[in-house]
Amino acid sequence: MTKPTLHLIHGYIASGKTTYAKKLEIETSAVRFTLDEWMVNLYGVNPPADQFTQYEDNIKIMIWQMAEQFLKNDISVILDYGFWKRSDRDDYKNRASNLGVKCKLHILILDDEIALSRLKSRTNEMPDGALFIDETAYYTLKDKFEPIDNDEI
Repeated sequence: MTKPTLHLIHGYIASGKTTYAKKLEIETSAVRFTLDEWMVNLYGVNPPADQFTQYEDNIKIMIWQMAEQFLKNDISVILDYGFWKRSDRDDYKNRASNLGVKCKLHILILDDEIALSRLKSRTNEMPDGALFIDETAYYTLKDKFEPIDNDEI
Protein backbone atom coordinates (compact mmCIF):
# COMPACT_ATOMS: atom_id res chain seq x y z
CA MET A 1 0.00 0.00 0.00
CA THR A 2 1.24 3.48 -0.86
CA LYS A 3 1.95 5.83 2.02
CA PRO A 4 -0.56 8.64 2.36
CA THR A 5 0.57 12.15 1.55
CA LEU A 6 0.07 15.41 3.39
CA HIS A 7 -0.28 18.03 0.65
CA LEU A 8 0.50 21.63 1.69
CA ILE A 9 -0.81 24.33 -0.64
CA HIS A 10 1.39 27.45 -0.54
CA GLY A 11 0.48 30.73 -2.18
CA TYR A 12 -0.66 34.26 -1.54
CA ILE A 13 -4.18 35.65 -1.79
CA ALA A 14 -5.94 34.90 -5.12
CA SER A 15 -3.09 32.76 -6.42
CA GLY A 16 -5.51 29.92 -7.20
CA LYS A 17 -4.89 27.76 -4.13
CA THR A 18 -8.44 26.52 -3.64
CA THR A 19 -9.01 25.87 -7.34
CA TYR A 20 -5.77 23.90 -7.38
CA ALA A 21 -6.66 22.06 -4.16
CA LYS A 22 -10.06 21.03 -5.54
CA LYS A 23 -8.42 19.67 -8.69
CA LEU A 24 -5.83 17.83 -6.58
CA GLU A 25 -8.62 16.42 -4.42
CA ILE A 26 -10.23 14.82 -7.48
CA GLU A 27 -6.94 13.57 -8.92
CA THR A 28 -5.68 12.01 -5.69
CA SER A 29 -8.89 11.12 -3.79
CA ALA A 30 -7.40 13.01 -0.84
CA VAL A 31 -9.52 14.76 1.76
CA ARG A 32 -9.34 18.55 1.29
CA PHE A 33 -9.47 21.09 4.08
CA THR A 34 -9.76 24.69 2.90
CA LEU A 35 -9.22 27.12 5.76
CA ASP A 36 -11.27 29.94 4.19
CA GLU A 37 -14.31 27.68 3.81
CA TRP A 38 -14.15 26.77 7.49
CA MET A 39 -13.71 30.42 8.46
CA VAL A 40 -16.77 31.45 6.44
CA ASN A 41 -18.89 28.59 7.80
CA LEU A 42 -17.99 29.31 11.41
CA TYR A 43 -17.47 33.08 11.51
CA GLY A 44 -18.90 34.61 8.32
CA VAL A 45 -17.39 36.15 5.19
CA ASN A 46 -15.84 39.11 7.00
CA PRO A 47 -14.75 38.10 10.52
CA PRO A 48 -13.46 40.87 12.79
CA ALA A 49 -9.80 41.58 12.05
CA ASP A 50 -8.90 41.67 15.75
CA GLN A 51 -10.19 38.11 16.23
CA PHE A 52 -9.14 36.60 12.90
CA THR A 53 -5.88 35.07 14.13
CA GLN A 54 -7.59 33.42 17.11
CA TYR A 55 -10.36 32.08 14.86
CA GLU A 56 -7.76 30.77 12.41
CA ASP A 57 -5.78 29.06 15.18
CA ASN A 58 -8.94 27.40 16.53
CA ILE A 59 -9.89 26.12 13.08
CA LYS A 60 -6.40 24.75 12.42
CA ILE A 61 -6.58 22.77 15.66
CA MET A 62 -9.92 21.24 14.65
CA ILE A 63 -8.76 20.48 11.12
CA TRP A 64 -5.50 18.88 12.26
CA GLN A 65 -7.34 16.56 14.64
CA MET A 66 -9.32 15.23 11.68
CA ALA A 67 -6.45 15.34 9.18
CA GLU A 68 -4.23 13.37 11.51
CA GLN A 69 -6.84 10.61 11.79
CA PHE A 70 -7.21 10.42 8.01
CA LEU A 71 -3.44 10.16 7.58
CA LYS A 72 -3.20 7.47 10.26
CA ASN A 73 -5.85 5.56 8.30
CA ASP A 74 -3.80 5.79 5.08
CA ILE A 75 -5.91 8.55 3.53
CA SER A 76 -4.08 11.49 1.98
CA VAL A 77 -4.95 15.02 3.09
CA ILE A 78 -4.78 18.42 1.39
CA LEU A 79 -4.32 21.49 3.59
CA ASP A 80 -5.34 24.55 1.61
CA TYR A 81 -3.97 27.07 4.12
CA GLY A 82 -1.58 29.22 2.09
CA PHE A 83 1.30 28.40 4.42
CA TRP A 84 2.58 31.95 4.37
CA LYS A 85 5.21 31.42 7.08
CA ARG A 86 8.28 29.23 6.77
CA SER A 87 7.79 28.12 10.38
CA ASP A 88 4.29 26.80 9.53
CA ARG A 89 5.59 24.92 6.50
CA ASP A 90 8.35 23.38 8.61
CA ASP A 91 5.89 22.52 11.39
CA TYR A 92 3.57 20.59 9.08
CA LYS A 93 6.47 18.85 7.36
CA ASN A 94 7.58 17.68 10.82
CA ARG A 95 4.05 16.55 11.66
CA ALA A 96 4.01 14.44 8.50
CA SER A 97 7.42 13.00 9.33
CA ASN A 98 6.30 12.14 12.87
CA LEU A 99 3.33 10.25 11.42
CA GLY A 100 5.53 8.47 8.90
CA VAL A 101 3.68 9.93 5.90
CA LYS A 102 4.92 11.75 2.84
CA CYS A 103 4.66 15.53 2.65
CA LYS A 104 4.43 17.47 -0.59
CA LEU A 105 4.57 21.25 -0.83
CA HIS A 106 2.65 22.68 -3.80
CA ILE A 107 3.81 26.19 -4.69
CA LEU A 108 1.53 28.64 -6.49
CA ILE A 109 3.01 31.95 -7.57
CA LEU A 110 1.09 34.70 -9.32
CA ASP A 111 2.05 38.31 -9.98
CA ASP A 112 0.14 41.03 -8.12
CA GLU A 113 -1.63 42.40 -11.19
CA ILE A 114 -3.31 39.11 -12.07
CA ALA A 115 -3.95 38.22 -8.42
CA LEU A 116 -5.63 41.58 -7.78
CA SER A 117 -7.78 41.13 -10.87
CA ARG A 118 -8.85 37.70 -9.60
CA LEU A 119 -9.44 39.09 -6.13
CA LYS A 120 -11.71 41.85 -7.44
CA SER A 121 -13.74 39.32 -9.44
CA ARG A 122 -14.01 37.00 -6.46
CA THR A 123 -15.04 39.83 -4.15
CA ASN A 124 -17.71 40.98 -6.62
CA GLU A 125 -19.09 37.44 -7.02
CA MET A 126 -18.48 36.21 -3.44
CA PRO A 127 -18.68 32.49 -4.26
CA ASP A 128 -19.45 30.03 -1.47
CA GLY A 129 -16.57 29.67 0.95
CA ALA A 130 -14.86 32.93 -0.06
CA LEU A 131 -13.69 35.45 2.50
CA PHE A 132 -14.17 39.14 1.84
CA ILE A 133 -10.73 40.59 1.11
CA ASP A 134 -10.29 44.01 -0.47
CA GLU A 135 -7.28 45.53 -2.20
CA THR A 136 -6.18 47.33 0.97
CA ALA A 137 -6.10 44.06 2.89
CA TYR A 138 -4.25 42.41 0.00
CA TYR A 139 -1.35 44.85 0.36
CA THR A 140 -1.51 45.06 4.17
CA LEU A 141 -1.28 41.29 4.57
CA LYS A 142 1.61 41.02 2.11
CA ASP A 143 4.01 41.84 4.97
CA LYS A 144 3.05 38.52 6.61
CA PHE A 145 3.84 36.45 3.50
CA GLU A 146 7.17 34.61 3.43
CA PRO A 147 8.05 33.30 -0.05
CA ILE A 148 9.53 29.85 -0.46
CA ASP A 149 13.25 29.59 0.26
CA ASN A 150 15.44 27.69 -2.22
CA ASP A 151 16.07 24.92 0.30
CA GLU A 152 12.33 24.18 0.52
CA ILE A 153 11.97 23.25 -3.13
